[in-house]
Amino acid sequence: MIRELFTNLANRWHSRRTRREAMVLGWIKARYHIFRVLLANNERALEGMAEVDRLLRENEPSRLPDTVRELRETVLELADGLNRLTDNAHTGLYPRLESLERGLDEAVDRYSRAPRRMWLPLAEVTPDMREQAGGKAQPLGTLARAGLPVPEGVCFTRRACREYLRRAHLEDRLKALLREAASGGADLDALSGRARSMIAAAGPDSELDRELPAAWEHLSGGRGLAISVRSSASSEDGTEHSFAGQYASVLGVRTPEAMTQAFKTVLASAFSARAMAYRAGAGLAGESVDMAVLCQRMVDARASGVLFSVDPMAPACGRMLLTAVPGLGTQAVSGRAPADVYRPARDPRVQALEHAPAEIAVKTVREVMADAGGLRLEDVPEAEGTLPLLSPGEIGTLRDHALRIEALAGCAQDIEWAVDHQGMVWILQARPARLARPAHGGQSCPPTQAVQAGQTGQSGQSEQSAQELQSGQSAKPVQDVQTNQVGTAGQPGHTGSLDRPVQAVPSGEPEEGHPGTVGQACLTDCNPPGQVLLSGGVGASPGKAAGRLAVVRSRQDLAAAAKAPRPVVLALHQSLVDAASLVPEAAGLLVDMGNPLDHLAGLSRELGIPMITGLGTATSALVSGDWVLVDADRGMVLAADPLVWQNAPKPSARKAARPGGAGAQVRDMILPLNLTDAYGPTFSIMECKSLHDLVRYTHEKAVIALFEAGDAITGETFSLVRRLKDDAGLSFFIIDLGGGLVPGRSATLGREDILCEPLGALCRGMSTPGLRWGTAPPITDVTGLMTRSLLDARSERPVGNPNYALVSRDYLNLNARVDYHFAMVDAVCGINPRENSIRFRFKGGGTARIQRERRAVFVETVLREEEFFTTRQGDMVTAVLMEGSRESIRAKMEMLGRFLGFSRLLDASMINDDMPRYIADAFLAGDYALNGLEAMLSGGK
Repeated sequence: MIRELFTNLANRWHSRRTRREAMVLGWIKARYHIFRVLLANNERALEGMAEVDRLLRENEPSRLPDTVRELRETVLELADGLNRLTDNAHTGLYPRLESLERGLDEAVDRYSRAPRRMWLPLAEVTPDMREQAGGKAQPLGTLARAGLPVPEGVCFTRRACREYLRRAHLEDRLKALLREAASGGADLDALSGRARSMIAAAGPDSELDRELPAAWEHLSGGRGLAISVRSSASSEDGTEHSFAGQYASVLGVRTPEAMTQAFKTVLASAFSARAMAYRAGAGLAGESVDMAVLCQRMVDARASGVLFSVDPMAPACGRMLLTAVPGLGTQAVSGRAPADVYRPARDPRVQALEHAPAEIAVKTVREVMADAGGLRLEDVPEAEGTLPLLSPGEIGTLRDHALRIEALAGCAQDIEWAVDHQGMVWILQARPARLARPAHGGQSCPPTQAVQAGQTGQSGQSEQSAQELQSGQSAKPVQDVQTNQVGTAGQPGHTGSLDRPVQAVPSGEPEEGHPGTVGQACLTDCNPPGQVLLSGGVGASPGKAAGRLAVVRSRQDLAAAAKAPRPVVLALHQSLVDAASLVPEAAGLLVDMGNPLDHLAGLSRELGIPMITGLGTATSALVSGDWVLVDADRGMVLAADPLVWQNAPKPSARKAARPGGAGAQVRDMILPLNLTDAYGPTFSIMECKSLHDLVRYTHEKAVIALFEAGDAITGETFSLVRRLKDDAGLSFFIIDLGGGLVPGRSATLGREDILCEPLGALCRGMSTPGLRWGTAPPITDVTGLMTRSLLDARSERPVGNPNYALVSRDYLNLNARVDYHFAMVDAVCGINPRENSIRFRFKGGGTARIQRERRAVFVETVLREEEFFTTRQGDMVTAVLMEGSRESIRAKMEMLGRFLGFSRLLDASMINDDMPRYIADAFLAGDYALNGLEAMLSGGK
C-alpha cells in the first residue's frame, strides 16, 4: 500500500515536472521566435525612416502619410514584441507611442495640406540632389558643406520650376515645342519666341508670390544686398552635357520684385533657340525641362577671375592657370578687358609663389554693381592700372582652394572666384575642366602671353592665341559663363549668355593610349587624385570630405576622437550608435561592416555627412592621424595631402536640413536620435522623443533580454536538455530552439552533433591545440586567490557548472561559469549581415580586485584588437560586434572559444600593470600555452 502510494506520488511529480519543463521550453522557444520577428521589424523600421527622410528632403507630401502610417505600425509591433519578450516589463512604450502618434497625425495632415517650399538653402543641398538642385547648385552646396567659402544662396529646385510651369498650364505646351524643335527644318527662332512669350505672359501664382519674397528675406536678413539669379539645370556643367552658354543669368538684382522677373527670365532661357538646338543635338528634346534656379548673394569684388587647377594648354607641366581682372568677373569671362595672368605651381613645394610666372596687364576699366541694380563700368585709377591684382598670399589661397576642390570633385576643375575688398577669397563656381589633349606626348608649359593695354582678351583669348600659334586652329566656345558675373555696363538687371572661349585642341593624332576626339576640347578623365587606400565600400550617405583619421573601437576612443583636431574622419569597425554624438562634428565616416540603413547611416544622411560602409579593413589598414579623403560616391578612401588640407577652412558642425512649419514637426517626431548611450542613465522610455528613439530602445532592450535568457532556465528544464561533452573536456547543457542539433541523438552529444553555426565555431576555438585547459598559468605568487583548488591541474571541466546554451541553426545564447568568473555570449550568425551580431560579457575572478581589474584590461585589449567595441567598468567588460558577414561572425566566435580557454585563471597572473598588455600580445600572437611568459618569469627568478 505504501509502495503504491509512493509510486503514485512519484508519477504525479514526474508528470508535473514534465509539463513544467515542456511549458518552460515552449516559453523559451516563443521568446526566441519573438526576438527574430523583432529583428526583422527593426530592419523594416530603419527602411521606413530612411524613406521618410527622403520624402521630407525632396518635399514629396503625397506619399508621406502612407509611409508614416506603415512606420507607426512597425514601431507598434516592435513595442508588442519587446513586451512579449519581457513579460510586459516595458508597457510604458504604449502611452509614449500614442502621444507621438497624436502629434504626428496633426503634423502630417498640416504638411500634406500646406504649400510646398519651392527652394532650399544652398547649405542644405547635399551631393545626392543633383537631379533637383542642378549642375551649379549641387557642387556649390557640396563645397559650402566642406567649409569652402561659397556665397550664401538658395536654390529653386527642378520640381519647383516644373510645378510653376504646370500650374501655369505651360509644361505640356513647352514639351511639344521642344519636340517640334527636334524635327528637321524647324524655325528655332520662332519656336523660341513662342516659348518665351508664354512664360513672360504667365503671371506668378500665389505660391511663387509667397516663396520668392521668403527666399529674398532668407538671403538678405532684412539688410540690403544684390543677388545673382542664374540657371542650374541638372544636365548643366556635367561631364556628358555642359549646356555651355545656353542659359541666361541676371545680375545685380536688388529688390524682391526684380527677383521675380529674373526668375522668369532664367526659366525662359531654357527655350532659347541655341538651347533648343543644343537639346535636340544632345538627344534631350523630348525630355521634361530640368531647369533649377540658383540665387546667390553677389560679392562686392575687388578682383575676380578664372582658375584652372591644371593648365589647360599644358596639362603635364605641373602648373595652374589663373587670370584676374579688376571688379566683377564679367570682363574675365567675356574677354573684353586685359587681365593679369599667373601660372603658380600645383605643388607648393616646387616654387615660391613670388617666383611664379606672371604677366601683369594694364587695366583701364572694371565692372561693378550699380546702386540702382544691374552693373556699370567705371575707370580704373591710373595709379592702380599697372599694379598686380593679387598678392602672393591670395594666389596661394586660390591654389589651395583649387587643390581641395579638385580632390573633392575627382578631376581637374575650372573655377571662378572673387576677392572682396576685405581680402576674403570666394568660390563662385566649379565644374570639370575641359583640357587640351597634346598631339604627341606631353607639352612643356607655354610662356605667359602678355596682355597689352587696349587689347581685347584675357585668359581665354590669351590661351587661344597661344594655341593658334601652335595649331593654326581657332578656339571653339565650349563652356558657359560664370553666371554670377554676367552683365553689361549700365544695364540694370541685364541678362547674358556670353561664352568664355577656351583652348582648342592642337591638330594631329591623339596621344597614344589616351582616348579623345582629335580637334575637340575634352574633359579630363575623372580619375580620383591621390592614392586609393581602400575601395569596394557602399556609400550609405553620399558626398566627399577630407580629414584626419580617428579609429574608434571603444568608449575611450570615442572620448579621444571628441578632442581630436578638426576636421576628423571617424573609422569604426561597426556602425555604433554610441558614435552618434560625434557625427555632427565629423567630416566623414568609414565603417568596416555596417548597414546602409542603420541608425548611424540615417543620421549621416540627415546631416549630409559622407559615410561608407562595408570597407572591411578601414580600422586596421588605415592609421589614426593620417589625412584621408572619403569618397562615398565611389565607395573608396584616398590619401589626402596634409599640405593641402591641414590649413583648410574648418566646416562648422552639421545641422540637419529642417523644413519649415509642419515638415519640421514631422521630422522632429520621427527622425532625431536622442538615445545614444545604452549604458547611461538617460536610456529610458521617458527620454524617447521620436519614433527613432522608440526603435532604438526596443531593439537594444530586446537584445539584452535574450542575452540574459540563460539564467531564467536554470533548474527548470534539466531533463529536456542535451549535454555536450568531448575529449577536450567541453561541457554544456544545450536546449535546442529548433535546428541547432542533429535530431534523434542521445542525451549526451559530441561536437559532430552540433548544427548551430555560432556554437560550432565556439567549440572549434575551444578545442584549439595548446590551450592550458588543464594546466595552471605560470605565476610567481597565488596570494589573493580564494582557494588553491582553483589551480588544480586535474580539473576535468574548463567551463564551470551550470553552463546553459540556447541554440538554433544560426543563434547561440550561452551563460558559462569559468571557475570564479562568468562569461556570457549572445550571437546571431546567419545569411543576413544586418541581423548578425555578437555580444560578449566577462566579469569576476578569484583574486583581489586589482588583479581582477587588470584581467579586465587584458580582456578589453584583446577584444579591441579583435575589432569589438568595448566598455569596461571595474572587472566587467562588455564587447559588441554588429552586422558582420556570416564568415566574419564565425571567425570571431572561434576566437572567443580560444579566448575562453586561454583566459582561465589569468587574474592570478596579473601581478603588475604591465601584465595585461604582455599576455594580450601573447594571445594575439598565438602563444596560447604562454611559453613566453613562463620563460620570462623563470628568467626573472
